[in-house]
Amino acid sequence: MFTLLRNPFVSLLMGGFFIGLAPIFFRLSEMPPSWAVFYRMLFALPFISILCLMTFKNIPLFKLKNPNSYLVCLIASIAFTSDLIGWHWGLDLTSISNATIIVNTAPIWVGLYGLIFLKEAWKFSFWIPVMLTYFGIIGLVTSFETFNFDSIAGDIISFIASLFYALYLVCLSRLGGEHPFKVIFFTTLFCCLLSFPIGIFDSSKVLPATKNELIFLVCLGGISQFLGQTLITYGMPRINLSLGSMGLLMQPITATIFGALFFSEYLDLLQITFAAIALWGIYLVRVVAQKK
Repeated sequence: MFTLLRNPFVSLLMGGFFIGLAPIFFRLSEMPPSWAVFYRMLFALPFISILCLMTFKNIPLFKLKNPNSYLVCLIASIAFTSDLIGWHWGLDLTSISNATIIVNTAPIWVGLYGLIFLKEAWKFSFWIPVMLTYFGIIGLVTSFETFNFDSIAGDIISFIASLFYALYLVCLSRLGGEHPFKVIFFTTLFCCLLSFPIGIFDSSKVLPATKNELIFLVCLGGISQFLGQTLITYGMPRINLSLGSMGLLMQPITATIFGALFFSEYLDLLQITFAAIALWGIYLVRVVAQKK
C-alpha cells in the first residue's frame, strides 16, 4: 500500500478522495460548523507533529526560514478557517455536491487575483472554462426539486467560502520557499486557535455528545485533514499540471458519490450532466491558470 502511494498520481487521487470524505464526516458528526473545524484541526495536529518530527531530525523542527512566513501562514489560516466554516454552513443548507463543487471554483478567483492585482494578461482561453464552470453550476443549482431559499442561501455561502479558499491558495503560493509539512503544521495550528473563539460564539454545543460523533471528528482530522493534505502535498509537485488538476477533481466527485450513498442526495441524469460540465470547467481553469 505504501509503495503504491509513492506513485504521485495515486497519492494525489487518494488525497482528493480523503478530503472528499470531509463533508460526510462533518454531517455524520452533527457538530456545529465552527466546532467541526476546531476538532478537524485539533485531531490533525498530533499526526502532523509526528510527521514533522520524523522528517526534520537534524534541523529546527517548527521554525520557518523567513520570519515573514509566520504572518503569511496566519493570513492563510484566517482565510482557510473562514472557508471551512462557510463550507460547513453551506453543507447544512444545500446539497453536498452543490457546496463542494462551488467551493472548488476557487482557482477561478486565484486567476482573477492575478489578472487584477498582478496585471497578468489573460487570453480568451481563460474565460471560456470560467463560463463553462458557472454554466454547469447554475444548471446544477436550479435543477434540484428542493431549490428553495435555504438551498440558495447555502449555495451563496459556499460561493463566499470559495473566495476565502482562493485567498488561502494565494497565500500558500507565497510560501514556496518553506517546507510544505511545516506550512501544514502552522496553518493547522493557527486554524485550530482561530476556530475556538468562533465556536464559543457560534454554538453552546462544545463537546461531541456520543462516541460516534467523536469518531467522525477524529476521522475528519486524521483522515481528511492530515492524510488528504499530506498526500496532495506530496503528489502535486511531482506530476505534470494537467494530470494533477484532473486528480484534484477526486474531491468533489467523492463528496457527490458518498453524499448519495449516505444521505440519499441522488443526482438525476440532467444534474449529473451539469455537474460534469462544472467539473470539466474547473479542471480547465486549473490548467490555464497554473500555466501562467
